[in-house]
Amino acid sequence: GPYYGGVSLGSSDIDSCGNNCRDTGIKILGGYQVTPTIGVELAYTDLGKFGNNVRASALGISAIGKLPLQNNFSLLGRLGLNNARLKNGGNSDSSVELGYGIGASYTYSPTVDFRAEWERIAFDTVDGSLLSVGVVMKF
Repeated sequence: GPYYGGVSLGSSDIDSCGNNCRDTGIKILGGYQVTPTIGVELAYTDLGKFGNNVRASALGISAIGKLPLQNNFSLLGRLGLNNARLKNGGNSDSSVELGYGIGASYTYSPTVDFRAEWERIAFDTVDGSLLSVGVVMKF
């Protein structure tokens, strides 16, 4: 079917945060495949904890472009908007920012895809990124 959901896990980082700028990030996503090459995706991304106890996360919607290649491989491109939040103790700063990314997918079966992806998530004062691998289940 045209609906899908998935999870990705990988290495995240925040620009210009001093020491300790990397953590493990996770993304939980759901989407709708409008055509074989265009989809719409909602995702919650937790980039982790950085520097002096700063947590970075984003809730976003993206258009996903898919370029089929040979042998069940496809290239992916993403462009969207995120409600990006930086939280430091009791202080929280959120803003709507641009997000984009590139990646590749491998169709393992009619209901399972594997993905590798790099994403850029802008925050109000810094930028973050997530390099991840994940699985997508179609239903």
